[in-house]
Amino acid sequence: RRSNTDKSLGDAPYLDFQPTIGRNSFFVNLSEEEREKLGGIEYRALKTLAVVLMVYFFAWHAIGVVCLTPWILRDTGHGKAVTAQGQSRVWWGFFTPASAFNDVGFTLTNDSMLEFGTAVFPMLLMTFLIVIGNTGFPCMLRFCIWVTSKLVPVGSGLWEELRFLLDHPRRCFTLLFPSRATWWLFTILVILNGLDLIFFIILNLNNPVVTTL
Repeated sequence: RRSNTDKSLGDAPYLDFQPTIGRNSFFVNLSEEEREKLGGIEYRALKTLAVVLMVYFFAWHAIGVVCLTPWILRDTGHGKAVTAQGQSRVWWGFFTPASAFNDVGFTLTNDSMLEFGTAVFPMLLMTFLIVIGNTGFPCMLRFCIWVTSKLVPVGSGLWEELRFLLDHPRRCFTLLFPSRATWWLFTILVILNGLDLIFFIILNLNNPVVTTL
């Protein structure tokens, strides 16, 4: 998977020719030979993307399980609330992060997550999993690809495939955006969630239920 060419790290280092790129990464005026070379790197990039998506899916599930299972086993107060309803704490540690990451909204307790309203750590972790598994998925996916491209050897086959995904995301995946669009999405997410938090605090001032929490 390592490239043995001497081509420079230009706009398209994964190709041995300089293409003309139109809107939405549409390559124009290509010869038959250039089309075959483009198809090769694009096919390799799609195979790499499939691996990245599988790792992304299972890794974040595993991180949620590793974080929440020890917490619920050690926390006596909230752990008793789970066992009081006939549920296993270990199963809660597996089920809850999966429900949050996949944004399905299911819980094992009959009061949703009200019992865990004062548990800061699981609330913050579940909020993060909900965001990166749903609206923030394009942002986190591109960030993971970008970080991986910085860790692998420059010029290697894997590096070329990751660069192709970053340079031409719309050719490969509908939920992978160009850099500028990703930053716009990230900014909008921060603004909307920030405003949501601010209005939640303002509208619940002197609310006795919130005050007791």
